[in-house]
Amino acid sequence: MNKIKILMLMAIVLVSSATALEECGNSVPINKECNIISPYLSYCTSYDLDIYYSNGSSFVSDGTIEQISTTGIYNYTANFIYPDTYTIKLCDNSVRTVIALDPDSWTVGTSWWSYIIQIYHYVLEGGY
Repeated sequence: MNKIKILMLMAIVLVSSATALEECGNSVPINKECNIISPYLSYCTSYDLDIYYSNGSSFVSDGTIEQISTTGIYNYTANFIYPDTYTIKLCDNSVRTVIALDPDSWTVGTSWWSYIIQIYHYVLEGGY
């Protein structure tokens, strides 16, 4: 009986220690770190990214992306503080959009598209 208890305890410890940082989807809650995963990248002079607000001209931050093993795929840990639509531009000029949502309010920037995405997230995906 003690062996079963020890095995169950070990299983619980292993499961809890194997959790990883969640990947940033199309929409993420504010103030929650997530990983931005790039497609395969090559021929960049510097492997970095820039993050802009939805208006495209207001710069938010930049950073160096780190390669995952030798795959040519890179990641970056992001934390979106304000509800808005963010544009992420990678070193190869590819662009991705992430919508940061505030689960406690309906404010999500000024884009009507952002409101539609937020309604979809709350109603069809069950909220946070």
